[in-house]
Amino acid sequence: MVLTDTIDGVTSADAPNVVLEPLQPEAEVREPRPIKRGRPKGTSRRVKTDPKMLAVQLVGAHKLIAIVTQQPIIEIETAEGEQLAKAIADIVDEYGFAASKRAILWGNLVATVGIIYGPKLFMLRAAMAQRKQRPTVNTAKESPLNSSNFKMDFSGV
Repeated sequence: MVLTDTIDGVTSADAPNVVLEPLQPEAEVREPRPIKRGRPKGTSRRVKTDPKMLAVQLVGAHKLIAIVTQQPIIEIETAEGEQLAKAIADIVDEYGFAASKRAILWGNLVATVGIIYGPKLFMLRAAMAQRKQRPTVNTAKESPLNSSNFKMDFSGV
């Protein structure tokens, strides 16, 4: 089947032999720039380690561990916690271990919740365990209403 449609004097029968040329001259080909991922240098959201907050967390964590293990010797004093926190902060700053502000905030929240509610939870669990071990008193046998000698008299009514 031969088609007779023509475009610019070329019939569709001649189409396989037609070479198409670009409408625009060839553009200059540029090398793509390498993509730099992440934030530009100097715009980091990283913050330095706060030794005071770290000290509070360390003292609280030691207190929690002392309660859980029932070993009061594990607890550390506030001064010891501050010394330990300063040493840890110095190491972290020297080696460049820095967390983002968001990570620090979430860590502080989790540590604070653990310090506040951890000891209360373990004391509550210990009290519940003691309650289960206590023998229950059967008050139904001791009640005078359940005594076989108790009789109600409705004759005067």
